[in-house]
Amino acid sequence: MKHESAQTSSGNAQASAPQPHAALDPSSYTLHETTMPALALMRAHARPYFVSVLGQRFEVLPGVWSPAHDWSGQFHIENLPDVRDKDVLEIGCGCGLISVVASQRGARSITAVDINPRAVENTLRNFQRFGVQGGRAWQSDGFASLQSSFDLIIWNAPFHGAQPGDMLERACADAGYRDTRIFFQALPAHLQQDGKVLFGFSTSGDLDLLHSLITHNGLQIVRRRGDQRQGYNCEVFELTLDASGRPAGKAGCAATGKPARDAAGQGLTAFDGDGES
Repeated sequence: MKHESAQTSSGNAQASAPQPHAALDPSSYTLHETTMPALALMRAHARPYFVSVLGQRFEVLPGVWSPAHDWSGQFHIENLPDVRDKDVLEIGCGCGLISVVASQRGARSITAVDINPRAVENTLRNFQRFGVQGGRAWQSDGFASLQSSFDLIIWNAPFHGAQPGDMLERACADAGYRDTRIFFQALPAHLQQDGKVLFGFSTSGDLDLLHSLITHNGLQIVRRRGDQRQGYNCEVFELTLDASGRPAGKAGCAATGKPARDAAGQGLTAFDGDGES
């Protein structure tokens, strides 16, 4: 989901300890039993619709992962660290739910990226709807178009390593955990020395792999929270750099790029695929 991954071997991990840099076979992972019904509900929406989350109404576009059918985004909000005066990056922003709330709670700047161009459009529409200032969004495959470093990096990641069938399924399936491995390898270079990461996962995901990626890339877990709702589990891991994970230098936090459009005068800028320069 989000939604958990059901692996072919018993327990939460595969038979042997996963190597953090080794390619994994997507066929060894399957979607959780709750995922396909949720996907069907999301695909049934032919027009934009509104979802109430913690008393606020968010617009969701067809083809975008929806908090109407997955509670993991709300769980991130419930466990959001202090963002006051912080530069925040959300990867896989979807409809912009978490980014909007981070702005409302006092973040200095919000950068939101997603591989799905429809999600970027959706996020910008919710930025405008809620009057987010200092927010930017553009299409990016993870950190690929980013050069900045941030005080808080958020990713409500795909829980399982199955092969996604389309762009919508990229939100719930990460083939062989390729994107997750790339994320952790690149993460230290984009995190301020005293920064934090809020990473979403599940107990039925490949937890052995996750822990290997955390330790092999100079990070440590400082807080973990989990819950079981609607038939599946969600976990959030709060991470920081350990002594070995400190980046060699810090990039500036200002992002630049060619504006794709102005978001109705709300102080928002949409960027094309070039991202930062």
